[in-house]
Amino acid sequence: MKKTTLITISFLIVLVSVCATAAQRRRSPVKPKVKPQPIIFAVINDGQTIEPLALVDKGNLEATAGGDGEEKILADFTKSYYQPKTTYRLICGGAHA
Repeated sequence: MKKTTLITISFLIVLVSVCATAAQRRRSPVKPKVKPQPIIFAVINDGQTIEPLALVDKGNLEATAGGDGEEKILADFTKSYYQPKTTYRLICGGAHA
């Protein structure tokens, strides 16, 4: 009886150890969220649409992804700037609106 119990307990310890080790190996590292560059949008169609005008990079204006750009560039741009529930700071006439 003691021998069977000892074998069962040993087997369970080995099984738990193997499962724990396998679970740790499968986890992928969490990527830190990269903050998108500041961007300037034009608000058009009576506030119904926004259109990207320029990215702000170290105080300089840079071109944004255009509708005729490569699919990967457009997909990355969309993931960065057109997410649901994203809020933007609105400036009208040089002052916050």
